[in-house]
Amino acid sequence: MSPSGGSIPAGAPVDGLDEVERALSLMQGRDPKYERARRETREAADRRAQEVELEAIRDRRKNIVRTGAGVAIIIVTVGAGAYTFIRQRSVKRLERALDPIAAPFLSQGFVAVPGSFGTFPTSVELESESPECFIVAATAGSHVEHGGVVAEGEGTFGFCTCGPEVVVAKAAPKPGGAAQGTPGVRLLRGDGRRIGGIRALPFMAPMPASVGAGGTECAEDQFDGWLESGRSTASTKEPTWLAARAPSLPRSAAGLHVIALAEPKLPAAVAIGPASSCFLAIAERPDAKLGLRWKGGERVIEGVGSWLGWCSQEARSATVLREGGGEVVVLAGPADSLGGVLGIAEVGARTLKVESRAWAPHADLEWSAQRSLTASGILPGAVSTVAMDSFSKAKPSTRVVALSVDGALGGAAFDDDRFFCMPPLDPKAHGAVCTEPTHDFFVRIAKVNKGGLAEGTLPLWLETVASAPKTPGSAVAEGKMLALVRRLTSEGFVPTFLEAATEHEFGLEVFGRKGEDAVVAVGLSNRPPFAFPYTNDASWTLDEAPRVIPLEEGHVVSLVAKPPPTANVSERRTVIFRRKM
Repeated sequence: MSPSGGSIPAGAPVDGLDEVERALSLMQGRDPKYERARRETREAADRRAQEVELEAIRDRRKNIVRTGAGVAIIIVTVGAGAYTFIRQRSVKRLERALDPIAAPFLSQGFVAVPGSFGTFPTSVELESESPECFIVAATAGSHVEHGGVVAEGEGTFGFCTCGPEVVVAKAAPKPGGAAQGTPGVRLLRGDGRRIGGIRALPFMAPMPASVGAGGTECAEDQFDGWLESGRSTASTKEPTWLAARAPSLPRSAAGLHVIALAEPKLPAAVAIGPASSCFLAIAERPDAKLGLRWKGGERVIEGVGSWLGWCSQEARSATVLREGGGEVVVLAGPADSLGGVLGIAEVGARTLKVESRAWAPHADLEWSAQRSLTASGILPGAVSTVAMDSFSKAKPSTRVVALSVDGALGGAAFDDDRFFCMPPLDPKAHGAVCTEPTHDFFVRIAKVNKGGLAEGTLPLWLETVASAPKTPGSAVAEGKMLALVRRLTSEGFVPTFLEAATEHEFGLEVFGRKGEDAVVAVGLSNRPPFAFPYTNDASWTLDEAPRVIPLEEGHVVSLVAKPPPTANVSERRTVIFRRKM
């Protein structure tokens, strides 16, 4: 049968589905192949739909994976950005907190160590190759390691090194305090000689809250470097306690003026004085102990009383060390009026009522001895220096010598009464002015050979006493008169003779002159007691404080000697010391 007749070709396979499709085709008048093709088309469409759905599922899964990865990337990126932001903000917060702590030290010669800022400032490490000083600035506590030293600090911590060392500074919580955020630390460094080493750290303003160990081996050299740059505790302010502590100190008269002051928190007073000057350091507290440091770290005076003195021909730095509390003031004045080492020692002992020490560099001892003579009223042209070991016998013209000793005289006391020294030449003496020196005196001095010696002729106004036969009494009177002149010179008096004065049998009349406000008068003769001080009230002797008599311009004061002079007017000479206003 033809296809249009719906016949099935012979030999064609026939199953249940085919029979159904053939029956449907016959009932509908269609070729059975058509129904089969339709079925296969539907099956293909179904399979395609399933494939499309599977592909869609796979695509959805891929999209989910892609989306998840993207979200993860976004989360990581956002997280990293947030972390970076938070870290940078923390760094800036710590830097802002550290800036005011470090700033005062940056202005004093320190610089920040690279790595101490710009990164998270919690730890810094470096290798120090040369002597340096360091400041650890911390927002809380700090842990420091260097050269075998381990220390803990809080706030600011200072230390110094003397050679190659590894320095580590770490931030730490405040000792004993509750944690308050991340602590920060910044390390500052500075050249050891510029900063001044471990000895100069306490002089910083502000100074570190604490100072650590180390840096002692090079401390003196570093401190000298600090001094060479002109550092000091300079001040011109006179402390309020000075007038009560030293009421008789001849400040203006002797040219003494304040040049340095150390507050109680400082370990020393550092003074830079003018050339050809003497200096007096006074502690506020009488129980304090003072010492004097010279260049190179030499302690030229150690642990003496509450005052000390020194003189220097050149302008130099000196450091007055203090043990005990209170302030220390340093005053300076011309060596010519103060009388060198001997004179400043006499001023200190007389004013502070206790013995102490005065000193001068070895190279300045002859110069100091000359100043002692000129302050004693001997004209500069009549003064010369002599090597201590060059005397084999006394020079006939040498009537007075001044001695400045390096340290103390030592040896046995000089007990020869043929000459007189003021103060006495005992083993502790560091200076004296001696009258009528003998051959034995010079032999003894030559054996000492540890100081400076100056010689001179007696002033003209002492020739009356000097014309007497040489006796112990005349040498004593000469020496005590020279000591009186040194004292009065430091207090602003100038020796004159019978200018504006009239002598009489028992004394004299003195007239007040313009520009002067007081007088002291002493009569001299060539017979015992050789000197007789004048007074308008109670008597006094050359061993006591002089009687200072106020005298205004145009006024007259009558003075007498008690007891009366042993020589008549023609045999005596009167010296009137007038104080300049």
